[in-house]
Amino acid sequence: MAVIFAVTAVLCLGMSGAAFAKTKKSVRSITISGLSSGCVMETGSSRKLKVKIRPAKAASGQKVIWKTSDKNVAAVSADGRVSAKKKGTSYIYAVCGRKKSNKIKIIVGTPVSKISVSGNYSKLLKGHSLKLKASVNPSNASTASVKWTSSNRSVATVSSKGVVKGISSGTATIRAVSKDGNNVTGKYKLKVSTLKSSSVRFIAHRGLSSEAPENTAAAFELAGASGFWGAECDVWETLPEVPGDSSTTSFAVSHDNTLSRIYGVSGKITQSTAAELKTLTALAGRNVSDFPGQRLPFIEDYLDICRSYGLHPVIEIKGESMSSDSVLRLLKTADSYVQLKDVEFTSFYASELDKVKAAAAQIGSSVLTDYLYSSSHSNDDGVSSANSAIDLAAKKGYTAVTVSSSLIDGKLMDHASKKGVNVACGTTNSRSTVFNLLQKYKLWSVTTNEAMFD
Repeated sequence: MAVIFAVTAVLCLGMSGAAFAKTKKSVRSITISGLSSGCVMETGSSRKLKVKIRPAKAASGQKVIWKTSDKNVAAVSADGRVSAKKKGTSYIYAVCGRKKSNKIKIIVGTPVSKISVSGNYSKLLKGHSLKLKASVNPSNASTASVKWTSSNRSVATVSSKGVVKGISSGTATIRAVSKDGNNVTGKYKLKVSTLKSSSVRFIAHRGLSSEAPENTAAAFELAGASGFWGAECDVWETLPEVPGDSSTTSFAVSHDNTLSRIYGVSGKITQSTAAELKTLTALAGRNVSDFPGQRLPFIEDYLDICRSYGLHPVIEIKGESMSSDSVLRLLKTADSYVQLKDVEFTSFYASELDKVKAAAAQIGSSVLTDYLYSSSHSNDDGVSSANSAIDLAAKKGYTAVTVSSSLIDGKLMDHASKKGVNVACGTTNSRSTVFNLLQKYKLWSVTTNEAMFD
């Protein structure tokens, strides 16, 4: 009986061992979490690591052993706590069964303590881009690189180099997150917007000249239909219909005095009568084939369109040959269509704007006057810079000075503000330039060839 019991016991033990061997799970993978690889730790600091073993049952009864490639730089305890000892690099990993975990790179050095994100503008034009800069403190951080993210990618996206692109109207927060494993974050709140017709006084240069031949009825009508504040035209005085009677001259609308570029004939406006000019049809200009029969307009044609569309007339007096009586007649004509106080007269010559102001005083009305400054335009006004143009405008009592967008900066705007003169942006077709200028400065107007607003 004793022998039988012993044999039975041995058989039972053998079966139990076999069953145990079948239920024991082997480790397929082991993963470390708690620190990202490349994490920067300050000397004397410590961080706790965790492991995840798959399958989970394999962890039962099996010991996790922690390893470090350089314990003098970063030591690791039996429970996975990493202690930073001295500056340098060490790799931490764990072993369980026959499997090794991923290695975690530990850099003992100087972690990032603060990130500041800066950019030129807090508003961004839809479809345009802005470069942001991330400044990392301290400057000697061991890992100074950052990861860029956007809180709302449908509004704005950001590249790995910090270039933000406006996608649609709205707000988004752009974040620069330290790559040293400490998740220090710098933020930049951004608003994506569009240009609106109400953003500034938009003036259509020679009408909407990007869509129709310049200084034609079609160009002025398109400007009105597009929602511009005003439409700019250029006027020249013709020869009198009655020889020797200056009161019978007319005011023709054209940028050039010569007629060849647009109308394909020789001659000049100032050497022609209105009757001769009224037969001319525009043969050149943007989309001229889409607008056949566009005759050379006169000031009455232009003013009638402005009145119909609610456009503010912006009239540039070309040259210096117009007499005071002619200017007075020009203002009276404008006043018969729209209120004179809503009309803006512009010129490169102070003499012409002085005639305008004197004529307005005779009529008993105010009028807007805009001195046009260009470094390439020579005249006798003694103006040598944008600042001196502002000085002249202040002395003469002009409403504004128009300068190139490239000349508009903080110093110019401060000077104009002290002198009580408005600054207008000369002809530009760059939406981003206009948008960015409007984020910084209050401009009197912006002249453009195209409808850059939504």
